[in-house]
Amino acid sequence: MPAEPQKFRAVLDADSAIGKFAEEWEKHYYDKYQLKVDFSVVRVPIQRQGFGWLMFIAQGLTCNQVYAKCESLFPCWRWVQDLDAAVQGRNDREPTDHYAIWLRDREEPDEELKNLSAIQLAAYGVPGNTLLEGLVLEPWYFK
Repeated sequence: MPAEPQKFRAVLDADSAIGKFAEEWEKHYYDKYQLKVDFSVVRVPIQRQGFGWLMFIAQGLTCNQVYAKCESLFPCWRWVQDLDAAVQGRNDREPTDHYAIWLRDREEPDEELKNLSAIQLAAYGVPGNTLLEGLVLEPWYFK
């Protein structure tokens, strides 16, 4: 029976490009949030075709915390005051530990997924990013 393909690898065991992403994100969290993090042992998913941005999420980071940083950098608006309460229990991933995900390296949403609801995407098995991940991407991309 063939071995199952490896789905993750630690940053320490990965190539130098992944290590550079990890270092960039460590610097980003320190510069923007005064968080000192070490992503060297984070397990990174194997990269898929068309996904060129590797994002690291720091343990314990909250939507409200990231939104406050966004507000300090550029104009923002939201429907609800407490973003953390609004999405509690609705995310595929929570920052209970540091983690990494690959995102498409494009500014605009996927054209091929336009007009599909979150419920439809879940039924089709299409993974997406969480609100926290989308918010974290904003100041990273903004800089």
